[in-house]
Amino acid sequence: MNQVRSKLTSQGQVSVPAAVRRQLGLRPGATLEWVEEDGRIVVRRAVHHDSTAVHGALFPEGTPARKSLAEFIAWATAGAAKGKLSYATDPGSAGFLAGELFKQATGLKAIEYVPYKGSGPAAADVVAGHVPYMWSVISIATPFVKQGRMKALVIASEKRAPGLPEVPTTAEGGLSDFAVSGWYVLVAPAKTPQAVIERVNDAAQKALKNEAVLARLAASGTQPIGAGPVGAAAHIRAEMARWERVLKAAGVQPN
Repeated sequence: MNQVRSKLTSQGQVSVPAAVRRQLGLRPGATLEWVEEDGRIVVRRAVHHDSTAVHGALFPEGTPARKSLAEFIAWATAGAAKGKLSYATDPGSAGFLAGELFKQATGLKAIEYVPYKGSGPAAADVVAGHVPYMWSVISIATPFVKQGRMKALVIASEKRAPGLPEVPTTAEGGLSDFAVSGWYVLVAPAKTPQAVIERVNDAAQKALKNEAVLARLAASGTQPIGAGPVGAAAHIRAEMARWERVLKAAGVQPN
């Protein structure tokens, strides 16, 4: 559990290792409601990044056919047909999921991914022109975009990102049903008393109305949702079902 707590503290999110999940008796699809109380990790709400923050198709400046999503798809189709198109990604990340979903949504299944140990190294190679493009979180992409070293083509979100308001959404670009959200939740052991859950939820809702908290979230490209226990649990189940379909179609097997 310490490894889960350390990741939650340092990264703001956590993927529970299989060994820890077994230790806690958790199953895939279980309703998780946690928070941090008296040294326990207790989850309760979902906070959406405007698509992990926001995922978007990014290219080094000078990439051909980068003015619109339609132009990019045409360019990608030509490259994929020749077996010469790939994208940079951190396997298993939300950017990877966005990349695979894009392949399935457009029929460009011949596109291959180039694996990296993190989005930072992947972005560096895209900027250097070693890999044609990537799907990235907004926190990684924004500095490169504002420096003119990357071109953000679309945002994989239902609405535009506050940090990059000039970048259209995938829906605006002609690709519907393509919102890719990263989300954060507070979770607790399944048998946590409802009174505790409600108390923590009230505190979380108040925090999400705090101007300092909102400013900090906005700086990282994160938009608060503040869903309650029922909404968070429903979102988790829906996301698991959605991405299970995508991963099966991509032929991805769990380790």
